[in-house]
Amino acid sequence: MIEPDERFFSEGQGYFGPRENPATETHCNVWDWDQLRWTKVKGTAKLFPPGEDVGTSGLAQFADYLSPEVRAITVDDDVSGVIFTLYEIVTNDTHFTSNPHRDRNIDMVQSIEWACHHELDSDLSKFRNFLNEWVATRTDRAIERYLNAPERITWPDLPTPPDYDVPFELGSTEGETVWRTGERSRRTALQKGQYCFLWERPPQSRLLKKA
Repeated sequence: MIEPDERFFSEGQGYFGPRENPATETHCNVWDWDQLRWTKVKGTAKLFPPGEDVGTSGLAQFADYLSPEVRAITVDDDVSGVIFTLYEIVTNDTHFTSNPHRDRNIDMVQSIEWACHHELDSDLSKFRNFLNEWVATRTDRAIERYLNAPERITWPDLPTPPDYDVPFELGSTEGETVWRTGERSRRTALQKGQYCFLWERPPQSRLLKKA
């Protein structure tokens, strides 16, 4: 059984520029022990602050819904996008659009009164309350919601690998094939046309639906 708090492992964040710049491109490789694969989580330094393991929580939101072919996802700050868009629709105030997305803070509009310039089918306060409740659900740490799930899916432990090495070709010398034993990459095995076990598996939630 894979404990939820042990499912994901992160290598840490890699910054392609100054960490202090919110717009710096940032990548984080996360290992999923459930599906047995690496997934690259992409974003910016604003979403991946130094010293915080945001990559695992970012992947936890989507891991069980990704296609097996997906090897990378991009995390966007959709919360601030929704808030500013709704604010502009209700108030007709578009002066925040001149600010780059990385410089927008939700408190810029959440902490002020909204002057309604559109006819709404309900009181503005109801829209604001609904928005605040939605923001609270999106800003909660996704990994904590995953860990606190009412039911945990069980799965057998991983098998012990065999204690032997499979010979494989390692070039040639004077026309003679050189054979070696030891570790080899799956890419090498596939290039040689050798059998290679595809160990990726779909998420447990998807397997249960087929059962």
